[in-house]
Amino acid sequence: WITMVTGRTAAEHGIFDLYRKQSPEGHQLRALTSRDLPCETVWSLLNREGRKTTVLDLPLTVPPPRIEGHVLPGSWATPRQLKLGCHPSDLSKRLVEQAGVQLDALAMSEPGDDPVAWVETQIDREAQLFRALRFLRDSEPADLVLILARAFGLVYALYAANREARPKCVAYFRAL
Repeated sequence: WITMVTGRTAAEHGIFDLYRKQSPEGHQLRALTSRDLPCETVWSLLNREGRKTTVLDLPLTVPPPRIEGHVLPGSWATPRQLKLGCHPSDLSKRLVEQAGVQLDALAMSEPGDDPVAWVETQIDREAQLFRALRFLRDSEPADLVLILARAFGLVYALYAANREARPKCVAYFRAL
């Protein structure tokens, strides 16, 4: 994802995971943030050119970049970060009140013990994400929209590994 949004290889931007050691000799990890991005992103380049970008659910967008457009943080953001990490700062309120988006549904979850139920929550999650996208597209269109359907890879892996989950996985792909 970082290579996609920076146009740089992992060797150039130095980000190989979403976590980094707290210190070189320690074992504690910390989650990376937008402050860890060592180079410009496509949205910062477009912003400099006076263009508007909508960024939905991409990693390393907390704290949100101050761009002309919208940022709904994603990928491993907590419900609190989802609400407080939006740009502009009133975006979460507008998405809830005007578009009917349920922000808590966008928080990260893992498959757990019931993968079929988890896929069902991902169908709802992506529906909420696309509800936000439609609202922003209709009310404040952008020159570029970046959106990540985060569960796609996990649902695909679940489809391959779990026969019982396959019908629900197919339902996820159809809904997406």
